[in-house]
Amino acid sequence: VEFLQEGNVHKLILMDCKIEDMGTIKFETEDRKSSATLVVKELPVEITRQLEDVEVYERDSATFEVELNKKDQKVQWFKKGVLLEDSGRRTPGRVTPHESVDLMNDDNKYLCTLHNCQLEDMGEIKFLVDNLKCKAQLRVKELPIGFLLGLKDQRAVERDDKAKFSCTMSKK
Repeated sequence: VEFLQEGNVHKLILMDCKIEDMGTIKFETEDRKSSATLVVKELPVEITRQLEDVEVYERDSATFEVELNKKDQKVQWFKKGVLLEDSGRRTPGRVTPHESVDLMNDDNKYLCTLHNCQLEDMGEIKFLVDNLKCKAQLRVKELPIGFLLGLKDQRAVERDDKAKFSCTMSKK
């Protein structure tokens, strides 16, 4: 705010006007009053940083991020056309695919994190705000097959004993 007086002209200069500045502006002297209305037109919401495709391995987390020119907007996230809801999970632990979504906003950044991604989660992720939308792809790579439990040495007596070997793989 800046106040100026140049002779008999009095000026009030409001800088960086915001919606909350709207209203009646008054100038009063001992015997005179003048008023005017300040109308501030709200800037439309714009996407300043688009979604980008994300690729993760099975069981990893994938985070999608969008940036807007405004904060605290009502936004929606979709995975393969289905509206996502925040799971409220904020502590580490084992999660199942359908309980594993964190939706957050940090200033003008909007984030969607999908935890414990599975192959069936692959597909389109969509972000919606007002009448604007942007899309990206979630790609989930299959984990390579590995040993969870390897073979163990066995002892057997000739002709009398059976030797049994087994191992456990990460996939069928």
